[in-house]
Amino acid sequence: MSVPEGHISFLTFLDKILKQVHPDTGITGVAKGELNAVVYYIGKALADKAEFAARQAQKSTVTSREIQTAVKLVIPGELAKHAISEGTKAVTKWSASKDQPGKRSLAMRAGLQIPPARAGQYFKGIPKKGKKTKQSSASVGTGAKVYLAAVLEYLAAEILELAGIAARDVHRQRIKVRQLFLAVETDEELKRLFTDLNITMAGAGVVPHIEDKLLEKSKKKKTSKKAPGTPRKKRPGTLARQEVRKQQKQTECFMLSKEPFRRLVKEIAQDFGEHTFSDKAMTLIQTNAEGYLVKLLEGANQVAVHADRKRVEPKDIALVRRMRGETLRV
Repeated sequence: MSVPEGHISFLTFLDKILKQVHPDTGITGVAKGELNAVVYYIGKALADKAEFAARQAQKSTVTSREIQTAVKLVIPGELAKHAISEGTKAVTKWSASKDQPGKRSLAMRAGLQIPPARAGQYFKGIPKKGKKTKQSSASVGTGAKVYLAAVLEYLAAEILELAGIAARDVHRQRIKVRQLFLAVETDEELKRLFTDLNITMAGAGVVPHIEDKLLEKSKKKKTSKKAPGTPRKKRPGTLARQEVRKQQKQTECFMLSKEPFRRLVKEIAQDFGEHTFSDKAMTLIQTNAEGYLVKLLEGANQVAVHADRKRVEPKDIALVRRMRGETLRV
């Protein structure tokens, strides 16, 4: 996942936020890019809801009240309460600093790392090749910018804090996409937020998990004594479980080989005319294809376990596809 070219970027400020929660931990460029995209799309969802709330109330200006309403609609549970608390605190601090002498930036007066002006760009036209598109129908107040910037900063800090703990657990000094993914998956409300907004992180892998039924130990059988030097036989399924655990810990971006996959895509594309694909397009296609296969096989595995089988069969995959409403082609 990435931010569209020419749109709002928070890359400059993520390092500063990280130093506040984990001063001795770094973050890779790829992970920073994924987190930047996450913050961008959450901010876009909040801005859209706030503008909708302003229109419903027949207001021409988006205020901090509309941003608060958007937070309640988009962000679930306790996460929304903490985000509202941080937003209110920042607006209060900014309001109290109006009478103080001296020239300071809006972000400094609100005690934020993300400039409120950057958050206010959600309500303006996005610049494209030196030209500005049509602006939003509603104007935005300074308090709304401060509130939105505070909410985005809080969410970024929350994700980075959990990701830093995940990185420390595996003795790493830098946060990777894998740690960002595990931070979201282990927090119920963050996971729900990402699911509702359909946000995914490329190359993050999967959550390590093996069905309990597949871990059941078989009953010991009485065997005759083996001669000295005879190699020890492992129980059925031991090697398979070891391979599953190994693959679930993979942090590589792709599991399928790139070149064969690209040849397959080009071969399929020939049926729709002559098309060429950029490297970025191929990366996105392969990321989504592998993600789809993982979810499909995960569902098929659950179907097999429910049927008291330890082997996934074609009928399990077909059943999962029918449950999803997909068209089956023979």
